[in-house]
Formats: sequence, structure tokens, C-alpha cells
Amino acid sequence: MGVGLEVNDVPIVGEPIAYGIGFVALLLVTLTGSWTGALTTVVHEGAHYVVSALSFRRPQYFELEDGGGGGTTVLDQSWGPGYILSVFAGYAAPPLVALGGAALVAAGNAWAVLWSAIVLFLAAFIVAGGPLAFLFTLLVLAGVTWAALAGSAAVQAAVAVGLVWVLLFGSLRSSLILSRADGTDAARLARATLVVPRIVWHAVWVVIALLALVVGGQFLLRPGYTIG
Repeated sequence: MGVGLEVNDVPIVGEPIAYGIGFVALLLVTLTGSWTGALTTVVHEGAHYVVSALSFRRPQYFELEDGGGGGTTVLDQSWGPGYILSVFAGYAAPPLVALGGAALVAAGNAWAVLWSAIVLFLAAFIVAGGPLAFLFTLLVLAGVTWAALAGSAAVQAAVAVGLVWVLLFGSLRSSLILSRADGTDAARLARATLVVPRIVWHAVWVVIALLALVVGGQFLLRPGYTIG
């Protein structure tokens, strides 16, 4: 087996590591939301950036704010399908990314979760703007890279499942506490779609995050669980 792939042999699904790390992640998200929320925010802003780039809207960089918030600077803010998709992707991406990670862990491939995180946070570091965004993405990138290259198989498994749990819980938290101010993604979508009030977008994001948590939790806690 290749170097580092021993993590795929560590029992995770339905084991104490899945329950224990999940409980710790829930406490961290509940008690230190502004800190753990930054992880969700990086994925959130990364989704804005990627969809904006794919729709040729000229994204520049993303920033993190004290308290876990953030923002992405995009030069082209004109109305269109690309604008709507890029705004919608922010709150939809973290739970879907977490669900994908949970599915990988359930398939016995925690190694892929670690290296996917490394690639994603390296890309985030490259397009980060502002000292807080640089520092946070660098610290997470360094920590996950160390775990993947030098950590024991147990440490690698804990980091992989921890990232998934934090995103699952964090994405639901961020959707539930989404502000109703005029500058939020929900308000922007309400203005862009004209006929869909912002509360509908709130509800859609909460449903996505809740379903991801339920299904992702089943992947992590129930051996042999499959959708359907």
C-alpha cells in the first residue's frame, strides 16, 4: 500500500472515532462559532469565486472578517444566470462538500478527504486577500498537510473525519443564523429573481444543510449505509 494510505485501513464508520470527533466538532461549532465558522466561510467564498470564474465574471480575491464572516470581490456584478448561480453557490457548497467528504470516508477513502482539503485550501490561499484570510488558510493548509505527510494513520483519520463534521455542523449553523440584512446573499437573490422572496432562499439553504447533515451523519455513523 502507498505511503500514507494506511489511513484507509483505520476503522472510522460507526466507530468511537466517528462519534467522538463528531461530538467535539459539535461543541466547537456551538461554542466557538466565529473560529470554526471560518472553515465554512472559506468553502462558502470559494464557491462564489469558482462559479464567478466559470461564468467569466472576473473574481479577484476573497477575504475573511472577524467573527467568521467574509466576502468575495467580483468585478462583474451584472445581472444574469452566472450572477444568480454564483450567489446561490455560497451557502449550498459547504454542506455538499461535507456530504462528499462523508461519502468518501464511508467508502474507506479518508486519504482522499485529506488531499482534497489540501488542494482546496492551497487554491484558497492563492486567491486569499487580507491578512486574516492568508493566515487562516495557511494554518489550515499547514495542519492538514502535516497530518497527511507526517501524522499517524489515527491522526489522519481524525483530521479527515473532523473536517467533515465541522463542515456538516458549521454549514447548518451558518444557514440558520443567516442575517436578513439587505446585503446578504438571500437579499441579493431576492432582488435578482424578483419573484422569489429572501425567506425562500433561507429555507432552501437550511434544507440543503439539514439533509447533508442527516445523510452525512448516516454515512459516518452507520456501517454499510447507502442512499435509497
